Amino acid sequence: DLALFPSSDRDWTITLSKKIGYNELLAKIYEVMPEVCESVSLTALFEHEKLGLDKHNITLHFVYRDREKTISQEVVDTAHQKLVSNVVHYLAEKYPD
Repeated sequence: DLALFPSSDRDWTITLSKKIGYNELLAKIYEVMPEVCESVSLTALFEHEKLGLDKHNITLHFVYRDREKTISQEVVDTAHQKLVSNVVHYLAEKYPD
């Protein structure tokens, strides 16, 4: 299925406690993912003593597309900010430390 309109990509790196599983993170992303978000994928998992032994960085790649027209950067930015904000809020409430 070849898309008629171009996509716009965003990456997001978040430092998480290792007690927060990738599947839980992904489940929450899918729960709040806007319609214009076509896909999300893991691009990097980074662990280093400077982060702390109980933390790691997870980098995710998001693809945004409107199937009806060329998506504007404003729409992408707003959708991505809302997604990130919702996920961060959820994690802060569930894991307050």
